[in-house]
Amino acid sequence: MGVQGLWKLLECAGRPINPETLEGKILAVVYKCLDNFGFDKPSLEQWAKANQSNISIWLNQAIKGARDRGGNSVRNAHLLTLFHRLCKLLFFRIRPVFVFDGEAPLLKRQTLAKRRQRKEIAISDSRKTTEKLLKTFLKRQVIKTALKGKRQE
Repeated sequence: MGVQGLWKLLECAGRPINPETLEGKILAVVYKCLDNFGFDKPSLEQWAKANQSNISIWLNQAIKGARDRGGNSVRNAHLLTLFHRLCKLLFFRIRPVFVFDGEAPLLKRQTLAKRRQRKEIAISDSRKTTEKLLKTFLKRQVIKTALKGKRQE
C-alpha cells in the first residue's frame, strides 16, 4: 500500500547513509506510517533522526522485485530478502530491532474494510450463483426424469 508522496515529503531531510557509520547502533525496523508514528505531527527532523527502516517497504520490494532469470517470481522472496538484509545489517554490526506495535493507520484500516466488504459481496454473489446453478440442474434432472417416464409409458 505505502504512503503516497512519502519520498517527496522526506527528500529534503533524507540522505543516503553509509552503513558503516551505523556500526554498533540499534536500527529500529518498524511497521508504522507517518500518521501512526507516535507523534501528533512528526517533523521531518524527528523522522530523519530516528534510525528507522520500514519492514513493509522491505517486504513490498521483495515481492515486487525478486525475480529469477526467467522473470518469474522467486518463491519465498520476502523471507530471502529479509534474511539478506538482516545479514547485511549484522555484517556492519548494526543491531536490528523489529517493532510491530500500534494499530494500522486510518487509511489502511479503511482500505482493509473496503476489501472485506468486497469479499463478503463476492461470497454472497457466489452463493447466489451456486444456488441458481443447483436449481437449474435439479430442474433439468426433474424434466429428464419426467421425459423418461413418459417415453416408458
